[in-house]
Amino acid sequence: IPIASRNHNQRTSEQLVHKSRRTVKTRLLDLKAIRFTHLPCMPPVLLLLLALPFLLAAVAALSGRLSRVAAAGLAGAAPLLGLVLLASLTPAVLDGEVVRHSWHWLPQIGLDITLRLDGLAWVFTGLVLGIGALVVLYAHYYLSARDSTRRFYSYLLLFMGAMLGMV
Repeated sequence: IPIASRNHNQRTSEQLVHKSRRTVKTRLLDLKAIRFTHLPCMPPVLLLLLALPFLLAAVAALSGRLSRVAAAGLAGAAPLLGLVLLASLTPAVLDGEVVRHSWHWLPQIGLDITLRLDGLAWVFTGLVLGIGALVVLYAHYYLSARDSTRRFYSYLLLFMGAMLGMV
């Protein structure tokens, strides 16, 4: 093989390798762009994560006669469902992304409501929800039949929601 054709073949293979690397990078960037374009279309998971304890606190407080088991199950559903929602956001957070959801509050003056979840907020959210689930489990066995379980679990869920709002 003449030297000129060998160099040409080597250059061509190097160009193909460089071109394939560029194509892979472009495809990865395209996948990230697709992921970001679908984020606003997703249901507002962060809003649901924040509102879940408040909604179930209202249900527990306004429900008629709930048995102790039903009240504990209702109160335990909030942190467990919250942990499931948090687990659905885990891959994005572990990739280093900051998950955000924004709503226009007063667009005339440029004020928005923004919920964001980064790595530190993810850890504290997991702590609040995990400890909340353990408190509900402990309280189920600790409270006597004479105690107002509806009121206790309502206040517990309101506190949990306030802690999630702070995080």
